[in-house]
This record gives sequence, C-alpha cells and structure tokens, in this order.
Amino acid sequence: RNASPDGPYGALRLGIAPSDPDGVALRSADLNLDADNSGTPERVQVGAATAVRFGRLRLGNAYGPVTQGLQIPLETQYWNGSGFARNADDSCTTLDRAHIALSAYTLSLNACETAVNEASIALSGGQASLTLAAAGATAGTDNVGTVLLTPLLGAAGAEMYCPSKGGTETGASSAGRAYLQGRWTGAAWNENPSARATFGLYGSQPKNFIFFRENY
Repeated sequence: RNASPDGPYGALRLGIAPSDPDGVALRSADLNLDADNSGTPERVQVGAATAVRFGRLRLGNAYGPVTQGLQIPLETQYWNGSGFARNADDSCTTLDRAHIALSAYTLSLNACETAVNEASIALSGGQASLTLAAAGATAGTDNVGTVLLTPLLGAAGAEMYCPSKGGTETGASSAGRAYLQGRWTGAAWNENPSARATFGLYGSQPKNFIFFRENY
C-alpha cells in the first residue's frame, strides 16, 4: 500500500527485467515496456494492461429495537483522484461470518446474544449488507446495548465471533484482504474498518426520534 491514495489507473502495464547468469538476454526491442522508443529499454510486459484502483472497505453503523435484526451496510470504495467513491465494478468481494469479529459489548448485551445471520456475504455493485440477529431478551430482561463489528482483512489475532445466536464464541479468522484496509484513525493504511450496532438505544431525546409527527 502507498503512503497515500493514488490512481485510478485505467490501463496499468506490469513488466519484468529478466537476468540470466549465463548471459542469455531478451532483445532490447522486447524490453521496451512503455513503447515510447526513447531512453534505455527497461522491462518486458507481462500479461495485458489492466485497471488498478486504490481501495478500501467501509461499514455503516445501525440501531434499532431488540426485537428486530439490524442491517449493517458494507461498501467497497476506490480513490477516484479527489475522494473515495463506491466501486460499482466490484461484484467479487466476499466475507464469511468467521471473518467478522464481534467485541466491545456494552450494558446488558453479552457475547452471542446476537450474531451475523449470513454464513457468507457477497458484494454486488460494490455494496451489500449483513444482518445481525435480533438481540431479544434473556430471563425477561431486554438485551440492550452495543457491539462492535470488525472485518479482519489483515492478520487475525485473538478476535472472536459468534457462529450462531446463543452459541459459543469462537476464534475469528482473516479474510486475507489487507488491500481493503483503510486509514481510519489517522495512522497508516493498515487498519480494519468497524461499525457499531446498537440494540434498544436511540440517543438522547428530544433530538433523536424513532417516530415524529406534528398536528396543527
């Protein structure tokens, strides 16, 4: 990853400069990757020109009652030269339930009182959503609180996920997609995205409303 976003590149060509200890070499004409017929021949092209983009994965927060599942939006984005935009060409990125760590539970919401419903999430047109199972209640008490969702795009550590609601926490695994990490706290471009799901909490009133109507 570069230190800062660059691109996009519509037709990037990759090349190599073979070096053989017995002195066998390619013709100079075959090493002219940029086809500019000037300067010193440098590389031979490998494969066809391809589009290359600087990308990241972004998640959105969600909140709602404990009686309903929560939809968490996901979006792959790319640097378009001035900002990040949804990558509408991405219909191949996938994440498994085991790739999404659940942590930082608050209030009366505890581990595995909710879980990601989908075994696998596939993006289409650069976007998708995952569903967190309704938190519900335990022993007559609503499971009110928040949980942090973090897709493990790089190396996995001691992060945990829930295979199912009411199940037992299990070690999460890496999705192997470090190229979709971002710079979410102002450091390097090696940070996993995250989102917070909130069950049964709607913020301070009267500024936030679930339903509002005025009669005249």
